[in-house]
Amino acid sequence: MPRGVYLGATPRSIVFWQSPLSQVIRNNTWEPLHFGSLTTTIGDWGQVSGPGTTIAAGSNGAILPQATIFLASVANLDVPFTSAFPEFVVLTIGGKHTVVSYTGINTGANTITGCTGGTGTMTTGDAVAKGNVNWHAPPGSVAAAVAEAAFVANAAGDRGIRYRAIDGVFNFPAGTKTERAANGIHHVQTNEQPASAPSTSPGSTMRVEVFQDSGGVLDSPFVPLAAPRLVAIPIGRSPL
Repeated sequence: MPRGVYLGATPRSIVFWQSPLSQVIRNNTWEPLHFGSLTTTIGDWGQVSGPGTTIAAGSNGAILPQATIFLASVANLDVPFTSAFPEFVVLTIGGKHTVVSYTGINTGANTITGCTGGTGTMTTGDAVAKGNVNWHAPPGSVAAAVAEAAFVANAAGDRGIRYRAIDGVFNFPAGTKTERAANGIHHVQTNEQPASAPSTSPGSTMRVEVFQDSGGVLDSPFVPLAAPRLVAIPIGRSPL
């Protein structure tokens, strides 16, 4: 019979995500925090971004935001659940990440539509990846997840970080943490304990989102070498 969940001396696995590039954060909107790399001891945490695509000639020279964005392919992108819950892509422009939300996909034209957000001028060949870095605890385990963003000095407005829980039916924020910005380096951290069923099913997924309302787009908001990161250490589950 099940013996339940326990705090094992040795966790089942440890995974560490981080972003090697700074992300340009739009004003007064929660948006996904993009992670570009991970290190993990096992491979059942989900992907960082998956196969990507690039900006096509139809959007060459266009300045974000744009309602429609032309891509080399949309085959690897997620279809939005509803217009109220858009999907996201992250573009790499000028060595920085910028996030764009979209509510529709046109597979014939290789475009995403209903786009909002983003900063910079698009160029043919710019890298595009899934902006939603969804992940889940390994099947049969409970995770202690910590997410932290380190903002550069900027005293205007608030800074925030949170998780979003998604399971195909529910889509809601969790572990929301916001603080008033302060002079000097400003760290904001949140915690969550997502669980996965003891089966091959990955269960609910989690996403990390960030927020700022300094009054305008916050360019290069994160401290170099103190990249936004997610550290998730699952609690072991005893044998059945």
